Amino acid sequence: MSFHMHLRAVPQSDIQPDGKWLSTFMRNSWRDSQEEFTAGIATAVEKDFDEVNHLYTGSADGTGDPNAPATLPVFGGTTIDSEVGPPFLIMTPLQVKQAAAFLEAASFEDLWTASKDGIFGPLGSFMYEAEAEAIFLQHHNDLLSFYRQAAGADHSVVKAFWF
Repeated sequence: MSFHMHLRAVPQSDIQPDGKWLSTFMRNSWRDSQEEFTAGIATAVEKDFDEVNHLYTGSADGTGDPNAPATLPVFGGTTIDSEVGPPFLIMTPLQVKQAAAFLEAASFEDLWTASKDGIFGPLGSFMYEAEAEAIFLQHHNDLLSFYRQAAGADHSVVKAFWF
C-alpha cells in the first residue's frame, strides 16, 4: 500500500474550502503531479510524513500547537473533511511564509541529531543510517524549496493525505 502527503501551492482566492471541490482539485493535481513538481507548485512526501513531522517537532505523536512553526510544514493548516476524498489541510499565505521561515532557519543536521533515535530507535546498530539520513535530507530540501517558492508567490497550500 502506498500513502503520500501531497502539497499544492495555489492562490488563496482560488480555493474553495469544500471537501468535494478540494477532492477534485487535488485529484487533478495528483494526475498532473510530474508537471506540477517540475514547476515547483507541488511536492509530495511518500510514506515518511509522520517521521518528517517528528524530525521538525521532536514529537513522535505529532501533538502540540498546530500553528507552531515546526508543525506547519507537515500537519499545519485548517482541516477540511471530505466524504469523497482524503482529509485535507489548507494553509493561509501567512502560515506558508511561517513554514518557509522555519525551514530556512532550521539546521537539518541539528534536527536529525536530535530526532533520529526517536524516529527509528537507536540507529547505532542500523546499518543504513547514512541512507536514511539522505532520504530525510531530500525530504527537507524538497519541502524547503516548495515552501520558499509558495511563500514568494504569496500562495496558500492545500495538503491531501492519500492512503
